Amino acid sequence: MPDVALFCNRFLWGCVVGCLCYLMRNNIDQRKGLLVELATVVLPILLLAVGISLTAEQDWRVFGNRLAVMIQFLFLSLPIFVVVRLTTRFRQGETPQLTDLFRITTVISLGTFVFSTFPNLISLEAVGAILVTYFLGEWAKESERPGRAWSLAILAVAMLWLLTPPFMLDASLFAFGSAWADAFVGSARDAGELAFAAAILIFPVAAERWLTNWPGWHRFAHRVDAWRFAMADPRDQIFSRPLAALWRFRKGTVFLNHGSFGAVPLALREVQRNIRAECEDQPMDFLARQLEPRWLEARFQLATWLGTQADNVAFCENATAAMNELAAWFPLQATDQVLMNDHEYGAVQRIWQRKCHESQATLTVAELPADPNSPHELTQAILDACTDHTRLVIVSHITSPTAIRMPVEQLCSELKRKNIAVCVDGPHALLQEDLKLCRLDCDFYTASCHKWLCAPIGSGFLYVAPDWQPHVQPARLSWGRLPPTAREKWSDELLWTGTRDYSPYLTVPDAIRFFQSFDRDRIDQRNHELACYARRRLSEIPGAHPVTPEGREWYGWMVGVWLPPAAPEIYEGLQQRLFEKYGIEVPVVHFRERYLVRVSCHLHTTTYEIDLLYRALMKELRSGL
Repeated sequence: MPDVALFCNRFLWGCVVGCLCYLMRNNIDQRKGLLVELATVVLPILLLAVGISLTAEQDWRVFGNRLAVMIQFLFLSLPIFVVVRLTTRFRQGETPQLTDLFRITTVISLGTFVFSTFPNLISLEAVGAILVTYFLGEWAKESERPGRAWSLAILAVAMLWLLTPPFMLDASLFAFGSAWADAFVGSARDAGELAFAAAILIFPVAAERWLTNWPGWHRFAHRVDAWRFAMADPRDQIFSRPLAALWRFRKGTVFLNHGSFGAVPLALREVQRNIRAECEDQPMDFLARQLEPRWLEARFQLATWLGTQADNVAFCENATAAMNELAAWFPLQATDQVLMNDHEYGAVQRIWQRKCHESQATLTVAELPADPNSPHELTQAILDACTDHTRLVIVSHITSPTAIRMPVEQLCSELKRKNIAVCVDGPHALLQEDLKLCRLDCDFYTASCHKWLCAPIGSGFLYVAPDWQPHVQPARLSWGRLPPTAREKWSDELLWTGTRDYSPYLTVPDAIRFFQSFDRDRIDQRNHELACYARRRLSEIPGAHPVTPEGREWYGWMVGVWLPPAAPEIYEGLQQRLFEKYGIEVPVVHFRERYLVRVSCHLHTTTYEIDLLYRALMKELRSGL
């Protein structure tokens, strides 16, 4: 019997070590979190090893008692760890996580359980059962097919143990033989209490598994984050990740490239999944009956947020698709000129090169000042390039390669006097700018909602001013509106463009509400302050300097910094090396025979990620500096 008890003790201790290793694995991508885990785990393990060595040749009961004391000491460290971790997280305004809920309930249960009058062997057996159940829950969570079934099974077992009378539990436990019960459990009373305590400890595990799949948790965390974000100074939150848990990035990724494709928060992912499920459950009803009214309602909410009438806006897949729609019908003759500048997006240049080639018009590219001192210099460079033949000027609201905030308000006003149409390309402006199209008074506006607004990929729009709407001809013909509904407005042609996934469009209103709950002005203060920090920090690289002067009129949440002159081989593949060696996702742009790094700062970014980028660049550029 002593050998069996020793084997059980060692097995249960192996479960404890496995659980601690699992906790450390969860924090391996956070260096500070890993240090905290090690500090609270290594010391108890060392003390336990000393205890085992001192009791190795003694009676097995002494060994078991001392082993139980060591494990109790380990559990005593957990409440301290949890309190410190949660206090730090709350003071920094970080997002509550499901693991916090599990740790709180588990620590409370363990504290009550460990200091009870149960024999030490019973404590060890209960802990072993808890850890085995926890591993089963984790396996169920990661397994694609039986995941939900395992979660429900664990929850059912926990509820059964909670509701079953103690005498029935005693009878079931002792059915295996009185000898086993006398050696490891003791009395029937202890067995019933053991089952009840184990149920209390297992229940949070099953509850966590269930909460993982419950969209209400994301809404709850969202409300908590909004309250915390409103209480703190936005400028102080650049050092913490106040809303980082609302997104999910691949572990080990430092995501500083939000301006390319964006990133969808977990809550909005859930909204899109539900919409897709509605369509897949009954495609005919969804596409033929529900889509049109929901598309129109989503467009109305987007147009209201943009400060314009719904009839002026139509959904497109992205800003590039919207620009193609405009180029397909914009009237050009052989003597006309289309004007853009050399900071425009490459795909936009290709679109208008083809359009001008087909119509035999002229495409002119104005060169902006290399080191501008005032926004007026940017405006004047474009106005000076205009001629009597200029019919359309295309200008980015925020330039893609250099992250410059263009003076589009002044440009629209000046070009309106010259009777020149203006198309503002604004995929980076949504949410970064307090955009009101009625105030901007441009002729056309194209944008993507999946970048800074964080709607799903495949959501954008085209704005056409009322004076131009009679001229609109769609680039692609489909039904527009499903028969027998007549097509009356230009945007009708872009409603039904064929059988496709319309969920990105229908999720846009939820993306708007998502950020409205945090107050855009406070978001703007926080993210711009972080962009200022990135600008200063990267400028500390010898030979590096910002693309623009300091000031909100020059940049918002995305900033560009010229990298120091170096041999071309230093910069070849630099962006890929930053990703492969350091996990940093950031654009390194080759522009005007120079290289710059463009950093995007959203609510999931902190100074920590900026510092990582600084150190990585210093290592990679050291040989060329």
